[in-house]
Amino acid sequence: MEFELFTGKVLKAAEKYFGEGTKVAINQVSKNNGVILHGLTIMEAGCNIAPTIYLNGLYESYCEGTTFSEVFKRLIQAYHDNKIDENINIEFFTDYESVKHRIVYKLINFEKNQDLLEQIPHIRYLDLAIVFYCLMICDSFGNGSILIHNSHCSMWNVNAEALYQDAITNTPNLLGAELKSMEEVITELMEDAPEPVDLQWEVEGREIAMYVLSNKTRIHGAACILYENIVRDFADYLHKDIFILPSSVHEVILIPVSGLEKVQTLIEMVKEVNETQVEDEEVLSDSIYYFSREENLLRQIS
Repeated sequence: MEFELFTGKVLKAAEKYFGEGTKVAINQVSKNNGVILHGLTIMEAGCNIAPTIYLNGLYESYCEGTTFSEVFKRLIQAYHDNKIDENINIEFFTDYESVKHRIVYKLINFEKNQDLLEQIPHIRYLDLAIVFYCLMICDSFGNGSILIHNSHCSMWNVNAEALYQDAITNTPNLLGAELKSMEEVITELMEDAPEPVDLQWEVEGREIAMYVLSNKTRIHGAACILYENIVRDFADYLHKDIFILPSSVHEVILIPVSGLEKVQTLIEMVKEVNETQVEDEEVLSDSIYYFSREENLLRQIS
Protein backbone atom coordinates (compact mmCIF):
# COMPACT_ATOMS: atom_id res chain seq x y z
CA MET A 1 0.00 0.00 0.00
CA GLU A 2 1.33 3.43 -0.92
CA PHE A 3 1.97 5.87 1.90
CA GLU A 4 -0.83 8.23 0.83
CA LEU A 5 -3.36 5.41 0.91
CA PHE A 6 -2.03 4.30 4.28
CA THR A 7 -2.40 7.76 5.83
CA GLY A 8 -5.93 8.03 4.43
CA LYS A 9 -6.84 4.72 5.99
CA VAL A 10 -5.36 5.85 9.33
CA LEU A 11 -7.36 9.07 9.19
CA LYS A 12 -10.64 7.26 8.56
CA ALA A 13 -9.94 4.75 11.33
CA ALA A 14 -9.12 7.57 13.77
CA GLU A 15 -12.27 9.51 12.88
CA LYS A 16 -14.34 6.41 13.52
CA TYR A 17 -12.54 5.59 16.78
CA PHE A 18 -12.82 9.06 18.33
CA GLY A 19 -16.18 10.03 16.88
CA GLU A 20 -17.74 13.48 16.62
CA GLY A 21 -16.32 16.26 18.79
CA THR A 22 -12.71 15.26 18.20
CA LYS A 23 -10.76 16.84 15.37
CA VAL A 24 -8.25 14.57 13.66
CA ALA A 25 -6.00 15.66 10.83
CA ILE A 26 -2.84 14.63 9.05
CA ASN A 27 -0.20 17.31 8.67
CA GLN A 28 3.22 17.52 7.12
CA VAL A 29 5.86 18.51 9.67
CA SER A 30 9.17 20.02 8.52
CA LYS A 31 12.08 18.74 10.57
CA ASN A 32 15.79 19.45 10.53
CA ASN A 33 17.75 19.03 7.26
CA GLY A 34 14.63 19.18 5.12
CA VAL A 35 13.19 15.95 6.51
CA ILE A 36 9.40 15.89 6.11
CA LEU A 37 7.32 13.73 8.45
CA HIS A 38 3.59 13.10 8.41
CA GLY A 39 1.77 13.28 11.71
CA LEU A 40 -1.73 12.61 12.92
CA THR A 41 -2.99 15.30 15.31
CA ILE A 42 -5.88 14.53 17.63
CA MET A 43 -7.67 17.46 19.27
CA GLU A 44 -10.38 16.44 21.71
CA ALA A 45 -13.24 18.79 22.54
CA GLY A 46 -12.31 21.48 25.05
CA CYS A 47 -8.55 21.04 24.57
CA ASN A 48 -6.15 23.67 23.21
CA ILE A 49 -3.16 21.36 22.74
CA ALA A 50 -2.92 18.13 20.79
CA PRO A 51 -0.24 15.44 20.50
CA THR A 52 1.13 14.62 17.06
CA ILE A 53 1.68 10.94 16.31
CA TYR A 54 4.17 10.50 13.48
CA LEU A 55 3.09 7.92 10.92
CA ASN A 56 6.30 7.28 8.98
CA GLY A 57 7.61 4.64 11.38
CA LEU A 58 4.21 2.98 11.65
CA TYR A 59 4.04 2.80 7.86
CA GLU A 60 7.42 1.05 7.78
CA SER A 61 6.14 -1.52 10.28
CA TYR A 62 3.04 -2.03 8.15
CA CYS A 63 5.14 -2.58 5.02
CA GLU A 64 7.24 -5.11 6.93
CA GLY A 65 4.17 -7.22 7.68
CA THR A 66 2.55 -5.80 10.81
CA THR A 67 -1.23 -5.87 10.44
CA PHE A 68 -3.10 -2.58 10.14
CA SER A 69 -5.05 -3.49 13.27
CA GLU A 70 -1.81 -3.79 15.26
CA VAL A 71 -0.42 -0.59 13.76
CA PHE A 72 -3.57 1.30 14.73
CA LYS A 73 -3.40 -0.12 18.27
CA ARG A 74 0.14 1.25 18.56
CA LEU A 75 -1.05 4.64 17.34
CA ILE A 76 -3.85 4.77 19.91
CA GLN A 77 -1.47 3.69 22.66
CA ALA A 78 0.99 6.41 21.63
CA TYR A 79 -1.84 8.93 21.79
CA HIS A 80 -2.90 7.92 25.29
CA ASP A 81 0.72 7.91 26.45
CA ASN A 82 1.24 11.47 25.22
CA LYS A 83 -2.09 13.26 25.53
CA ILE A 84 -2.47 16.09 28.02
CA ASP A 85 -5.60 16.17 30.13
CA GLU A 86 -5.64 19.90 30.79
CA ASN A 87 -5.35 23.09 28.77
CA ILE A 88 -2.08 24.96 28.66
CA ASN A 89 -1.99 28.70 29.32
CA ILE A 90 0.36 30.11 26.70
CA GLU A 91 -0.40 33.79 27.27
CA PHE A 92 3.04 34.23 28.89
CA PHE A 93 4.61 33.43 25.50
CA THR A 94 3.35 36.72 24.05
CA ASP A 95 5.64 38.72 26.38
CA TYR A 96 9.38 38.51 25.70
CA GLU A 97 10.25 39.53 29.24
CA SER A 98 8.45 36.40 30.41
CA VAL A 99 10.38 34.06 28.13
CA LYS A 100 13.79 35.67 27.60
CA HIS A 101 15.37 33.72 30.46
CA ARG A 102 14.40 30.47 28.68
CA ILE A 103 15.82 31.30 25.24
CA VAL A 104 18.68 28.97 24.26
CA TYR A 105 20.48 28.13 21.03
CA LYS A 106 21.35 25.08 18.96
CA LEU A 107 23.32 24.40 15.78
CA ILE A 108 21.96 23.11 12.47
CA ASN A 109 23.41 22.76 8.99
CA PHE A 110 23.13 25.97 6.95
CA GLU A 111 22.85 24.57 3.42
CA LYS A 112 20.48 21.72 4.28
CA ASN A 113 17.99 24.02 6.01
CA GLN A 114 17.53 26.89 3.56
CA ASP A 115 13.72 26.66 3.54
CA LEU A 116 13.55 26.52 7.33
CA LEU A 117 16.03 29.37 7.79
CA GLU A 118 13.77 31.66 5.77
CA GLN A 119 11.20 31.25 8.54
CA ILE A 120 13.36 31.51 11.64
CA PRO A 121 15.88 34.00 13.09
CA HIS A 122 19.44 32.72 12.80
CA ILE A 123 23.09 33.65 12.77
CA ARG A 124 25.53 32.08 10.28
CA TYR A 125 28.44 30.24 11.90
CA LEU A 126 30.95 28.54 9.57
CA ASP A 127 28.86 26.09 7.50
CA LEU A 128 26.26 26.01 10.28
CA ALA A 129 23.49 28.23 11.60
CA ILE A 130 22.79 29.22 15.19
CA VAL A 131 19.04 29.03 15.78
CA PHE A 132 16.96 29.59 18.87
CA TYR A 133 14.30 27.83 20.89
CA CYS A 134 12.45 28.36 24.13
CA LEU A 135 12.73 25.73 26.84
CA MET A 136 9.34 24.85 28.28
CA ILE A 137 8.97 23.36 31.75
CA CYS A 138 5.48 22.15 32.62
CA ASP A 139 4.23 19.78 35.33
CA SER A 140 1.55 18.52 32.94
CA PHE A 141 3.73 17.21 30.13
CA GLY A 142 7.31 17.57 31.32
CA ASN A 143 9.96 19.46 29.42
CA GLY A 144 9.63 20.56 25.83
CA SER A 145 10.73 23.30 23.49
CA ILE A 146 9.37 25.78 20.96
CA LEU A 147 11.49 26.75 17.96
CA ILE A 148 11.58 30.53 17.61
CA HIS A 149 10.14 31.77 14.31
CA ASN A 150 10.22 35.18 12.64
CA SER A 151 6.60 35.65 13.70
CA HIS A 152 7.66 35.41 17.35
CA CYS A 153 10.35 38.03 16.79
CA SER A 154 7.80 40.35 15.23
CA MET A 155 5.45 39.85 18.17
CA TRP A 156 8.26 40.48 20.67
CA ASN A 157 9.96 43.23 18.64
CA VAL A 158 13.38 41.55 18.93
CA ASN A 159 15.91 40.36 16.36
CA ALA A 160 18.35 37.48 16.09
CA GLU A 161 21.14 39.40 17.80
CA ALA A 162 18.95 40.09 20.85
CA LEU A 163 18.04 36.41 21.04
CA TYR A 164 21.71 35.48 20.74
CA GLN A 165 22.75 37.79 23.57
CA ASP A 166 20.23 36.18 25.91
CA ALA A 167 21.04 32.67 24.70
CA ILE A 168 24.77 33.20 25.35
CA THR A 169 23.98 33.33 29.06
CA ASN A 170 20.99 31.00 29.21
CA THR A 171 22.30 28.01 27.26
CA PRO A 172 25.30 27.14 29.47
CA ASN A 173 23.34 27.95 32.63
CA LEU A 174 20.25 25.89 31.74
CA LEU A 175 21.80 23.03 29.77
CA GLY A 176 25.37 22.87 31.06
CA ALA A 177 28.09 20.83 29.39
CA GLU A 178 29.70 17.42 29.72
CA LEU A 179 33.09 16.49 28.32
CA LYS A 180 33.94 12.81 28.65
CA SER A 181 36.51 10.48 27.19
CA MET A 182 35.27 8.04 24.59
CA GLU A 183 36.04 5.20 27.01
CA GLU A 184 33.59 6.67 29.52
CA VAL A 185 30.89 7.10 26.89
CA ILE A 186 31.32 3.56 25.57
CA THR A 187 31.17 2.18 29.12
CA GLU A 188 27.89 4.01 29.74
CA LEU A 189 26.43 2.76 26.46
CA MET A 190 27.42 -0.81 27.23
CA GLU A 191 25.75 -0.59 30.65
CA ASP A 192 22.51 0.75 29.17
CA ALA A 193 22.37 -1.32 25.98
CA PRO A 194 20.38 -4.60 25.88
CA GLU A 195 23.06 -5.98 23.55
CA PRO A 196 26.84 -5.46 23.41
CA VAL A 197 27.86 -2.16 21.83
CA ASP A 198 30.46 -2.29 19.07
CA LEU A 199 31.99 1.16 18.61
CA GLN A 200 35.24 1.51 16.73
CA TRP A 201 37.33 4.55 17.37
CA GLU A 202 40.47 3.86 15.43
CA VAL A 203 41.94 5.72 12.48
CA GLU A 204 43.79 3.53 10.02
CA GLY A 205 44.17 0.81 12.65
CA ARG A 206 45.66 3.17 15.23
CA GLU A 207 43.82 4.01 18.42
CA ILE A 208 43.50 7.77 18.95
CA ALA A 209 42.36 9.86 21.88
CA MET A 210 38.75 11.01 21.54
CA TYR A 211 36.50 13.04 23.81
CA VAL A 212 32.75 13.61 23.52
CA LEU A 213 31.32 17.06 24.20
CA SER A 214 27.59 17.57 24.73
CA ASN A 215 25.23 19.25 27.16
CA LYS A 216 23.76 17.55 30.23
CA THR A 217 20.55 16.61 28.41
CA ARG A 218 22.50 15.24 25.41
CA ILE A 219 19.97 16.94 23.16
CA HIS A 220 21.32 19.53 20.71
CA GLY A 221 24.59 19.37 22.62
CA ALA A 222 26.80 20.13 19.61
CA ALA A 223 26.09 23.78 20.39
CA CYS A 224 28.45 23.47 23.36
CA ILE A 225 31.28 24.45 21.00
CA LEU A 226 29.77 27.94 21.16
CA TYR A 227 30.23 28.19 24.93
CA GLU A 228 32.80 30.76 25.91
CA ASN A 229 36.28 29.24 26.24
CA ILE A 230 35.16 25.61 26.63
CA VAL A 231 37.21 24.33 23.68
CA ARG A 232 40.06 26.74 24.36
CA ASP A 233 40.34 25.70 28.03
CA PHE A 234 40.41 22.03 27.03
CA ALA A 235 43.09 22.71 24.41
CA ASP A 236 45.14 24.67 26.94
CA TYR A 237 44.78 21.86 29.48
CA LEU A 238 46.18 19.35 26.97
CA HIS A 239 48.64 21.84 25.43
CA LYS A 240 47.36 20.78 22.01
CA ASP A 241 45.25 22.11 19.18
CA ILE A 242 41.93 20.31 18.69
CA PHE A 243 40.15 18.65 15.78
CA ILE A 244 36.37 18.82 16.17
CA LEU A 245 34.24 16.17 14.45
CA PRO A 246 30.46 16.76 14.30
CA SER A 247 29.04 13.44 15.47
CA SER A 248 25.46 14.76 15.20
CA VAL A 249 23.41 17.77 16.26
CA HIS A 250 23.59 16.28 19.75
CA GLU A 251 27.34 16.03 20.31
CA VAL A 252 30.80 16.59 18.84
CA ILE A 253 34.00 14.60 19.15
CA LEU A 254 37.20 16.38 20.18
CA ILE A 255 40.55 14.92 19.07
CA PRO A 256 43.76 16.43 20.45
CA VAL A 257 46.14 17.07 17.54
CA SER A 258 49.19 14.81 17.62
CA GLY A 259 50.46 15.54 14.12
CA LEU A 260 49.77 11.99 12.97
CA GLU A 261 46.13 12.50 12.02
CA LYS A 262 45.23 12.74 8.34
CA VAL A 263 42.59 15.36 7.66
CA GLN A 264 41.09 13.47 4.73
CA THR A 265 40.75 10.32 6.83
CA LEU A 266 38.87 12.26 9.50
CA ILE A 267 36.59 13.81 6.87
CA GLU A 268 35.83 10.40 5.38
CA MET A 269 35.11 9.03 8.85
CA VAL A 270 32.56 11.78 9.54
CA LYS A 271 30.85 11.27 6.18
CA GLU A 272 30.65 7.50 6.66
CA VAL A 273 29.15 7.87 10.14
CA ASN A 274 26.60 10.40 8.85
CA GLU A 275 25.58 8.07 6.02
CA THR A 276 25.38 4.86 8.05
CA GLN A 277 24.85 5.68 11.73
CA VAL A 278 23.03 9.01 12.07
CA GLU A 279 19.37 9.72 11.29
CA ASP A 280 18.97 12.21 8.43
CA GLU A 281 17.42 14.87 10.64
CA GLU A 282 20.23 14.57 13.21
CA VAL A 283 23.17 15.10 10.84
CA LEU A 284 25.04 18.31 11.65
CA SER A 285 27.74 18.52 8.96
CA ASP A 286 30.11 16.52 6.77
CA SER A 287 32.83 19.06 7.56
CA ILE A 288 35.39 18.94 10.34
CA TYR A 289 36.76 21.85 12.34
CA TYR A 290 40.08 22.87 13.86
CA PHE A 291 40.78 24.92 16.96
CA SER A 292 44.14 26.71 16.97
CA ARG A 293 45.51 27.67 20.38
CA GLU A 294 47.88 30.20 18.83
CA GLU A 295 45.09 31.97 16.96
CA ASN A 296 42.41 31.24 19.59
CA LEU A 297 40.17 30.48 16.63
CA LEU A 298 37.88 27.67 15.53
CA ARG A 299 37.69 27.27 11.77
CA GLN A 300 36.23 24.91 9.22
CA ILE A 301 38.88 22.93 7.35
CA SER A 302 36.76 21.02 4.86
